[in-house]
Amino acid sequence: MPSNIINLSIELKSRQDYRALTPKQELMVGMNNNYIELARIKRAIGFHKLAHKQRLKEFVALAEQVELQEEKLISICKSLK
Repeated sequence: MPSNIINLSIELKSRQDYRALTPKQELMVGMNNNYIELARIKRAIGFHKLAHKQRLKEFVALAEQVELQEEKLISICKSLK
């Protein structure tokens, strides 16, 4: 994830400004951004796991319902013969 702080520091370095970040500070900002991105991805994975689990339950319920309806249809067809 690009950081405005890093971009600002690069701009300040090009102007030879004393307020530019040191390499250690740049590394700390980059690491903080990575932690934030990691937390975002973990939340997304958790959400998708829950959504997948719910969809799987719905699928199983629907599959059972379809199977019962097929059995009823077969029994009705047999009784008509």
